[in-house]
Amino acid sequence: MAIDKIDVTKGITGVLPTANLGSGTASSSTVLYGDQTYKTAPSGGLTFLQTASGSDTASMAMTGYVSATYRYYKIYYEATPKTSGADCIFTFHKSSGAITGANFDNAHIGLDDGGNTETSYSQNGTSVQVGHGLKSNTAIDDPSIVGCIELINPANTSNTTLMLNRFSTRNSSGDFRSYSGGILYEDQPALTGFALSFASGNVHSAKLTAYGMKDS
Repeated sequence: MAIDKIDVTKGITGVLPTANLGSGTASSSTVLYGDQTYKTAPSGGLTFLQTASGSDTASMAMTGYVSATYRYYKIYYEATPKTSGADCIFTFHKSSGAITGANFDNAHIGLDDGGNTETSYSQNGTSVQVGHGLKSNTAIDDPSIVGCIELINPANTSNTTLMLNRFSTRNSSGDFRSYSGGILYEDQPALTGFALSFASGNVHSAKLTAYGMKDS
């Protein structure tokens, strides 16, 4: 018996029954895999939460993305100062606004492109320096600092907050430097965001992007 040919150029109208696509049960909690079976949707992974960008501003802030939904957060940042030789500074926020208490410790170690060891550390600070003596926008193409900070359970009000931080910089001295380290917030109020600025002059340009990852 001859089989009629299907004209694929005509397309399909209406909704195709999910049972025709694969075996298993199609629902809001399942996805169709390549082996044509419906399976439980994967958990975990990064979920985009928020982004912020700006130029010629005193600081670049991003707040309100922290919640109990996620235990782990990743924030990618990139920035360039308007003033050559400026240091890059992090400040943090809680629900009532910017944190002013001297509750931040940081320790970072790295190398420059000449093989020399570089360090950045502080105790009991109101902010955290994450880059020293950066090139301005007039000396290089943007950005002069890029990095990723990972926050562990910042919504918890019963524990201190630990953060991992990695960043690379292009310095006014001509060095390229790359660091790895961490930040400790010794108080317990939940962190709701942070801001990036420079110790002198405005931010020429900056972009911040936050992702959350469920503890599952």
